[in-house]
Amino acid sequence: MCLAVPVKVLEILQNNKAKVAIDGVTLEVSTSFTPDLQVNDYVIVHAGFVLEKITPEDACEKFKLWDEYLEKTGRKLC
Repeated sequence: MCLAVPVKVLEILQNNKAKVAIDGVTLEVSTSFTPDLQVNDYVIVHAGFVLEKITPEDACEKFKLWDEYLEKTGRKLC
């Protein structure tokens, strides 16, 4: 199963990289597919690559779906 995660761009780095975060966890990812990103954009990341930029509303909806999944399955992220 593949899983793409919505995250927020914290910093644009050199060499087609960006620092992103979700729930206090930061990660450095490749922006090779989406070179027009800006700080505070929301993006979908899979396998260390930003696949697409999404709206804040879309990101919120995806976060709500995650919360619903975790609640219904009784699982926790950590």
